[in-house]
Amino acid sequence: MSGILRGSVVVAAFLVNALLVHSSKAEVLSGAGDLTFLAAVQSWLDDRDADSLPVLSSLAHEGNATARLLLSRIETTDRASSEYVKGLPREERLDLFRQKTSKGIFRPSWIMIESESGNPVAAALLDATSLGIIIPAIQRLYEIGEIEGYLLSALYTQSDKPRIAA
Repeated sequence: MSGILRGSVVVAAFLVNALLVHSSKAEVLSGAGDLTFLAAVQSWLDDRDADSLPVLSSLAHEGNATARLLLSRIETTDRASSEYVKGLPREERLDLFRQKTSKGIFRPSWIMIESESGNPVAAALLDATSLGIIIPAIQRLYEIGEIEGYLLSALYTQSDKPRIAA
């Protein structure tokens, strides 16, 4: 695997775990059990981005919330650093990872779309990586049953963000 054991494997494992083997409090996202989604995730975990990312993108454009969140995390966490993604022209990369829109040059990320549509998991994940509201957002992930998201965000906070003195 490329990178530091392809950091996104952790993200994919988190999403699949959180959505398929979730606590009784956890939100169930649309598309989590979709066989096409699960096959695309496996393909992505096998480093077959050229096969998996277009499928995930298609599912995201069709409204699959789980595919949307996974793509947004791949784009930001993994920095979409595979050779396949690096070889795409900018517009094709945007088509792969963002909502297609005719509203100018800004194309909102899927996590923004999901958050704005009222998806509590997307809102909590977005907040957990935003400056200024990290601790309350991480607590919210825990409260809604997204234990894996809570743990990953807490670890992320410890390693990449300024620490808050007790």
